[in-house]
Amino acid sequence: SNAIVNREGYLNRIKGMTYGEDPRQGFFRGNTFLHPDLRFQLSFPQGWKAQNTPSAVVAMSPGQDAAIQLGLAGQTPPAQAARQFLSQQGVRAGNSSTQSINGMPAASSYFAAQTDQGQVEGLVTFVSYRGTTFAILGYTVAGNLSRYDQVFRQSVLSFRELNDPAALNVQPAKLELVHVDQPMTLREFNQRYPSSVPLAELALINGLSGENPELRPGRLYKRVVGGVT
Repeated sequence: SNAIVNREGYLNRIKGMTYGEDPRQGFFRGNTFLHPDLRFQLSFPQGWKAQNTPSAVVAMSPGQDAAIQLGLAGQTPPAQAARQFLSQQGVRAGNSSTQSINGMPAASSYFAAQTDQGQVEGLVTFVSYRGTTFAILGYTVAGNLSRYDQVFRQSVLSFRELNDPAALNVQPAKLELVHVDQPMTLREFNQRYPSSVPLAELALINGLSGENPELRPGRLYKRVVGGVT
């Protein structure tokens, strides 16, 4: 019947549905950001709060007085990208270098700049890798650079090729439907049909509440498989 056809179509859609963010577009393992599709990794300072946004990856210091930002600068050669950055209005260049980073062409410069939030100073680095130029910008409030200089440079020097097979082959998590044929708790369900998300998140996905809710036989419940583990 049409009802059966529609139900099977619904089940197939659920089974192939991606759950959560796509790790192919970048994910964190501890304080290290890994990007499987672009095949690179970059480590941020321990204890800094990092976030992957559509335009850049940004990490903020615990005191919120310094930040490190990773973005893209197209295919512009590093030295040219650095000149363009330093030629912006309100930006003053400091000591610069064209030393390579882990075998990749790079250009770095200290700088000071006047922003809407006040004066800042920092270190900007452009690295060319696999035909793309990456921009790594570390900055802090004026007068604070000596405190964060080493931290900025360590993060820049951590930029390297990603060659971990597990990270390179990671795939998005997906939803699967499971038909429960006997009474069981959510914890028992998770033991029998393991999910790659915490138990509390699994309860939320299934619209369940309580510490260890009961699942009713004869019903379909969702689980999450794959993704970053």
